[in-house]
Amino acid sequence: VGLDADALGSRTSGQLSGGQRQRVSLARAIVTRPRLLLSDEPVSALDASNRNLVLSLLDRLRRELGLAVVVISHDLSSLAGIADRVAVLYRGRLVEQGPIGEVLEHPRHPYTALLTASAPSVRREHRLPPVRLRPDAERPPWPDDEGCVFAPRCRFAGPECRDEPRRTALSDGTGPSHTVACHHTATWRDRIG
Repeated sequence: VGLDADALGSRTSGQLSGGQRQRVSLARAIVTRPRLLLSDEPVSALDASNRNLVLSLLDRLRRELGLAVVVISHDLSSLAGIADRVAVLYRGRLVEQGPIGEVLEHPRHPYTALLTASAPSVRREHRLPPVRLRPDAERPPWPDDEGCVFAPRCRFAGPECRDEPRRTALSDGTGPSHTVACHHTATWRDRIG
């Protein structure tokens, strides 16, 4: 993981930088040569240079060790350079998933569009106008367990959203499918404004 074992031998964790501690954690996680690595917010507490170092390291380990890496993150820009696929969850429910480039550049769910807009370093060729949440004053009462999980916050929600949306495949036949769970997948972009 790019650390000098001699220099680390006598140090305590308090004497290591954040990037060094993260790399020590990665070394401990891969020492048994697992086939799957789950990484929850691996760069959230790191500065920009250490963030890039750890993300590059994760990508290198993935390729060199044939390791499947699942990264849980709120920071889509950190996923853009290392992920093949992304799954977007809102309150524990899957709202969109697919190839990382397709999902980040052409979000099909309003929540995904909000996330990509909040990550300024995510490059998008076809920028959408800002997608805003429904103001609190306009929010109708909505039971937590009813219909679309995002509907109470979504400015495009209608009565049909009281029914749980089915995940719809949006594949062009050239690769892994892109799925979205939204009643308004085809129309919400036309209603931005």
